[in-house]
Amino acid sequence: MVSPHLFKKKYYCKIDGKNYGPMNFEELKNLAMNKQLKSSDKVSLTFPSKDWLEASSMPELYEIFKAQTDENDAFTFGGSTTTGATGFSQEVNIELLEKNLIKIVNLLIFVSVLVTLIGVLLVLMLDAYVKMSKSIEFEIQHINKKLPEPPKWETFESKKGNVNPD
Repeated sequence: MVSPHLFKKKYYCKIDGKNYGPMNFEELKNLAMNKQLKSSDKVSLTFPSKDWLEASSMPELYEIFKAQTDENDAFTFGGSTTTGATGFSQEVNIELLEKNLIKIVNLLIFVSVLVTLIGVLLVLMLDAYVKMSKSIEFEIQHINKKLPEPPKWETFESKKGNVNPD
């Protein structure tokens, strides 16, 4: 079922290098049904446009192009094709897949480096904690021991009172 909002949009298409439009969805659909608009022709919602899409990539036109495609015929959307469960080929944009794969690999590398750094930081913190704990434990043991009082040293003042007047 076609959404009613499609009829409000204005479409532009590029067929054999020539620009057509604006047109409503019904006119665009008729071009596709009459095979004047091929699956590889470009369609946009703006003109001039930097974002031309292949007509076959528009979900609104999918059923029309699918019906026109013979099951034995390879329906190519540019680049490579794959056949889904329906037997209908879909575009495989290798360049986009490669870019996304590179982004994912870079992200995984970043995350693994980050996890490694966090692990090293945790080991260093644990080591510092153990050393600090041992130091505190030593101090507590030293304080708790009943050490003899250090010897009293005589000072000049204490000797002053014991002086013989000879």
